[in-house]
Amino acid sequence: MTLELAEIHDCVGNPLKLRIMMLISRNGPMTPKQMLQETGASQTTLYRTLNSM
Repeated sequence: MTLELAEIHDCVGNPLKLRIMMLISRNGPMTPKQMLQETGASQTTLYRTLNSM
């Protein structure tokens, strides 16, 4: 999968997207429930962010 520069910038420019990418990089595949526990984001915010990724 090739990421476009704009997509990378969008993820790095968004603190929650960056945190999610770091979590997946460190832990491997994670469920949204695990991400909720790690990020402290609200469920709505997390799901909206995941859907936009």
